[in-house]
Amino acid sequence: MVHLSEIHLKNFKSFKNAKLKIPSGFTAILGPNGSGKSNIIDGICFVLGKTSAKSLRAGKFNELITYHKNKRADYAEVILFFDNKDRKIPIDSDKVGISRKVKLKGDNNYYLIWYEKKEGKEGKEEKEGKDNKPIEKRKKMKKSQIIDIFNRISLSGDGLNIILQGDLIRLIEMSPRERRKVIDEISGISEYDEKKEKSQKELEKAREYIEKIDIRINEVRANLEKLKKEKDDAEKYLKLSEELKTTKYILTSKKVELLKVVLEDTEKNINALKELKEKFQGDMHNIDGEILNLKNKLENIINELKEKGNEEVMELHKSIKELELNIENDKKVSFNLSSTKDGFGICMKF
Repeated sequence: MVHLSEIHLKNFKSFKNAKLKIPSGFTAILGPNGSGKSNIIDGICFVLGKTSAKSLRAGKFNELITYHKNKRADYAEVILFFDNKDRKIPIDSDKVGISRKVKLKGDNNYYLIWYEKKEGKEGKEEKEGKDNKPIEKRKKMKKSQIIDIFNRISLSGDGLNIILQGDLIRLIEMSPRERRKVIDEISGISEYDEKKEKSQKELEKAREYIEKIDIRINEVRANLEKLKKEKDDAEKYLKLSEELKTTKYILTSKKVELLKVVLEDTEKNINALKELKEKFQGDMHNIDGEILNLKNKLENIINELKEKGNEEVMELHKSIKELELNIENDKKVSFNLSSTKDGFGICMKF
């Protein structure tokens, strides 16, 4: 069973440098007034993690440092060494120490101390009388880690591991229910009850958290289904948009090809009409010349008729009318052909 085997106090209150051996079965610290009994108890409580300097009979933690020759030391340290032969403290060492150090600035540090044996060099015999003292190892620890170690060996700074003056009378005067609580605390049962209660609270919180998660999962699932539908709609829209784009491209290409064919035919028709127009313009020029010749001939004929008589005049006049009618018809045909060409050009432009 793990038990306290040594107490080292350095620059702690009235102790400059003290080492106390605690024999197995030790139950009490005795001594005259002013011998430092309470300071030893304060040192033990200090290492066990007391958070209030007032509970250690000091205004501040740095006031625990020894005041000697009108000056305080740089730090105060208390080490509790435990017999760990049964390895209840999970360190491979028969002797394990827990240290707490406070500096002038008020900083507190915890340390785990253990010892390792020196290993001899292979191929060499150890000389007789050689110092085989184990090597001290020290590791800085967090307070929570130190408290976990103390919990393993049922130690607590606020527990009944340390019984002060007046505590016995208080125990005797307790009711059976209160005394049972004290026994449970000493035996470690209350620790498991607290852990059980804490675990039940954590379990209840976990259940509430799981319920919230379930609600959130349902919300996310609903949103996921909605987003899936929106995704499917978007993909469908993109697919249809791509198909529409392709169709428009094909339709436009077909229109362009058709317009090219129509344009080629139109250009051919325009060229043909231009040639026809030029031909008609040449014909009209020839007709105008013939008309001019005929007018000249007509004037000559009229002049001759005036000289010959009325009957021949009437007959010539009739011939002249028919000739003028034929000329007028030829002009209309020429005009219609020109109009047809212009109208066709306008149609193609449209």
